[in-house]
Amino acid sequence: MHNFPVTPVSSSHYSIRISTRARRLQLRINQLGDVEVILPHKMSRRHVEPFVNEHLDWIQINRSRITSQYLDKPPSMGLRPDTINLAAIDKDYTLCYRKEANNRVSEISSSTPCMLLIESNDESKVVLQLQRWLTRMAKKHLSVWLEEVASELGFSYKKISIRGQKTRWGSYSSKGTLCLNRSLLLLEPDVVRYLFVHELCHSVHMNHSPRYWKLVSSIEPNYKFYEKCLNQASKNMPLWVLYNRVM
Repeated sequence: MHNFPVTPVSSSHYSIRISTRARRLQLRINQLGDVEVILPHKMSRRHVEPFVNEHLDWIQINRSRITSQYLDKPPSMGLRPDTINLAAIDKDYTLCYRKEANNRVSEISSSTPCMLLIESNDESKVVLQLQRWLTRMAKKHLSVWLEEVASELGFSYKKISIRGQKTRWGSYSSKGTLCLNRSLLLLEPDVVRYLFVHELCHSVHMNHSPRYWKLVSSIEPNYKFYEKCLNQASKNMPLWVLYNRVM
């Protein structure tokens, strides 16, 4: 169980994300209590600080509410998980931590379940090592899987990128780059496959128009169910996946 103090919000305690879709200023708070201001791309940054100041009470109340939800979570949801389940590829890991100067994560596959040995003499780097390991695993497994699904359905893309986004499971750019969140490995296989379908359909329609959803539903009629699964999963990510204050 890890309790993070909720610090007062100031100009140094929120991030700004410029959006081409947003039509007004918006606030988002993640599970760690980090505050993000969504700024329409045509709006000046000078509007941000007054907007944040105007909503300070709302921010403080909701940060406390959101972060407190993690206090009773099991150890696997914390910053030093004792187990990790990569449901997408059906692999379970137990974790062992050792103070060493190596700063590395080693997989011991001879044990059942597999063991991850995390070696670091700097506590602040433990989470970073786990996140880098997850990125490597995602590049190894998601890239091949996506290629197979695209080939099966007759879609194409130019490039794949694996990242650790905090607010998106995936995206498709106008240049043909399909970006996937490394945390997809923590989701069930059918949910991950649906996310692939969702993003690949953007290679035909770069929007969420009725024609886009018609294409999605022609491939996955139960798409609304999977949309709910993705939304719910985003609210239940382990802290070690989300944490970015050590980077």
